[in-house]
Amino acid sequence: MKNSTLILRLVAASVIGSFLWNCSESSTKPDEDPGDNGGTGVGTVVLAENTKVLKSSDLNSLTSYSPEQGTLKFSSANETIKNLKAGDIVVAGITDGAEQGFFRKISAVSTNGSDITFNTTQANFEEAIESGHMRFTQTLSTDQIN
Repeated sequence: MKNSTLILRLVAASVIGSFLWNCSESSTKPDEDPGDNGGTGVGTVVLAENTKVLKSSDLNSLTSYSPEQGTLKFSSANETIKNLKAGDIVVAGITDGAEQGFFRKISAVSTNGSDITFNTTQANFEEAIESGHMRFTQTLSTDQIN
């Protein structure tokens, strides 16, 4: 029973993460995504105004990410990165500097020349999503639920 609960939680997190990644800030966008587990998901999500989904062009200047320390460091950042502030929630998919992507809330910003460092904490869905709904369908094999 514990394994099936864990699988369901992982599937739900994957689907919600896909919706966040595929939505632009403060907009509504229906999406269909095969998901990481071969299922299909459909939904609409309205992101909170302070939720910023970073594009690959925004991440080109990411020099380091430490989830343990909660820091994101950028060098020669573009305007999107320069305009981030404490209280913003940043979402990014898998990239060279963040192999698992990130979903962080900025707590402080410091600059040193053209370098910008963001101190962050783990974000939560309640703050990042203003409203939304989703439906996910997944056929589980016996091996997945045993």
